[in-house]
Amino acid sequence: MHISAEVDDTDILREAFEIFYKRLSFDEFTNVAKEIFKSKETTLKDYLGLTIAHFNDDRFISLMEFAVENESNKELKKDQQMVVDQLKWG
Repeated sequence: MHISAEVDDTDILREAFEIFYKRLSFDEFTNVAKEIFKSKETTLKDYLGLTIAHFNDDRFISLMEFAVENESNKELKKDQQMVVDQLKWG
């Protein structure tokens, strides 16, 4: 018997980042996030940015500015800047 289910990667990664956020201190989460934003893993960086946008917590402004400054992918950089703007202006 084979059971297949379609799983949405966005939900899985967002939930994983939310679990990290709940279990780590803010500084620990920020340090992990910086390492992800420095990596070449575009998908992880994208979902991390989406999760931070979902948190809508202005304490993440400097982290997202760090992400924008260090991003080479123009599309992702634009998305990250949108998160910064959301966090700054609501």
